[in-house]
Amino acid sequence: MFPTHNHLVTVQVLFRQLGVRQIARSTIIWLVLVAMSLTMTACGGKFTSTLTPEPTRLTSFVIGELVTIDSCLRLNDSGSGVSYLLAWPPDFDVSVERDTVQIATENDKKVVLHIGEMVRISGGEVKSIGYLDERVQQRLRANCPGPYWVVGDEISSVEATEESK
Repeated sequence: MFPTHNHLVTVQVLFRQLGVRQIARSTIIWLVLVAMSLTMTACGGKFTSTLTPEPTRLTSFVIGELVTIDSCLRLNDSGSGVSYLLAWPPDFDVSVERDTVQIATENDKKVVLHIGEMVRISGGEVKSIGYLDERVQQRLRANCPGPYWVVGDEISSVEATEESK
């Protein structure tokens, strides 16, 4: 009887060990599946920010003649001869009526310029439309090619700049 009892105990121990292993394996599998689903959910979701980024303000200056070519407001750089399409950030309200250009910003700064006038505009050159902020791109007309001058905070006629010295 001893060998049978011994055999029975061995079988019971094996079943217990096998049961613990299966429970442990099942638990590990569930934990891995939960971790994978959480990871996929986190990676698959689109991140949206409540902050509205402002276009980067470039800090160079250009001096040139303000012109319109094919109804596109441009600045002919007097130093390099490059004709820049003026690209206005979203906080600028620009209107062109005949030879008068009226510019207003969100902080109530107003500037009046005239076509043919020599002007000084801060900002910076961008050669390809792909490098422009999306909101600046939306304001550009399709028939107005670059290179682009992204307009900065300082806009004045050259005469006004020289008079203030």
